[in-house]
Amino acid sequence: MVLTPTPTPTPVATTAPPAPVLIVDPLLSDVLVTFSATPGGKGTEGVLISYTLDASRIGGVMASEGFEILITGFAYNLDAVAPGWQPQSYSDVVRENAPYPYKSNRIRLYPTNVYTDRIEPAVAPLEGRTLDTTKEWNYGLILQVVG
Repeated sequence: MVLTPTPTPTPVATTAPPAPVLIVDPLLSDVLVTFSATPGGKGTEGVLISYTLDASRIGGVMASEGFEILITGFAYNLDAVAPGWQPQSYSDVVRENAPYPYKSNRIRLYPTNVYTDRIEPAVAPLEGRTLDTTKEWNYGLILQVVG
């Protein structure tokens, strides 16, 4: 019996998708933030980001009038940004000619409250802000105290 060696395929290195981006104002560092995104929403080309802000642990640290917060959700295709792109601020995300959708809402978060909502980054093809959820994509949330 003659044994014929068979070639073994060479494994192809793959990279794990990046973790969702969360940028939080230092004044909100004690707020527990959970969020996730699913394709869809009002538009079939976008995503819907669901989030919960849990301020129940910070009670006395926050003034009774709470914080006015600007929440910005965004989603992007990995091939639409520079490799390894990791935004660090609002201005890194919300900029002229950004090639991905984003949207901002203002809310007021009071001490000991748990706030749950959703945000749908605005797909705007005429402005070049598109998202193709059939390709690799990622998403993020920015929380800024504005008042």
